[in-house]
Amino acid sequence: MRAGVDLTQQHFLFIGTIGLLLVGPKAHEYDAYVVPFCNLQAMMMSAGTVYERFSHIFQMLDEAMNLTHDIESTPYNVGRIQFLMSRASSEINILDLVIKQLEQAVKKALMPPEPRDEVGIRIYSAIKCRGWQTSVLARVKALKNLMNDALRKVGYIRRFTDLINKHNLYHSVRRTNNNASALCLGEFMFVTRKHTHATLRSISVKR
Repeated sequence: MRAGVDLTQQHFLFIGTIGLLLVGPKAHEYDAYVVPFCNLQAMMMSAGTVYERFSHIFQMLDEAMNLTHDIESTPYNVGRIQFLMSRASSEINILDLVIKQLEQAVKKALMPPEPRDEVGIRIYSAIKCRGWQTSVLARVKALKNLMNDALRKVGYIRRFTDLINKHNLYHSVRRTNNNASALCLGEFMFVTRKHTHATLRSISVKR
């Protein structure tokens, strides 16, 4: 429990990390104050979950960036980098949609009505829904900044992998050309050898 508030002699409000409890006569009549708070609290928890996913994404991107500095030592580094970038990009796309939906939900979140009695005034003052809405929007803005940072890292790594792919393609073309040249040279030597043997047989017959 995060807080407990004595609203009146008969009404008590308990605010927890998840949800709250209003106790007293006709407590259900104050659902219009309680439900918006619980809704915003759930949005704040959702934002926290997205933060945890970004932590995992940045771990993958940092590993990929570190591998770019040591690409020659291990031939499997390129494949590992591409795998990490693919996983990170996939999660970023999902989180981008989640953040947009979360932002819209916060902006459209219902606020409690203006209180008309003592209990309503005390509940309104205790839960501070407007302040929660501002806090959730600030967290959404921070998540959008994390999204931009992640996209910048992905862009850097993608340019690197594109260069590596072009480099490998260049070497593949060179190897193909070398193999083709060797094949043509082998065929030429075979034809030349056959022509030499035929010439020698012709000279022998003439003799």
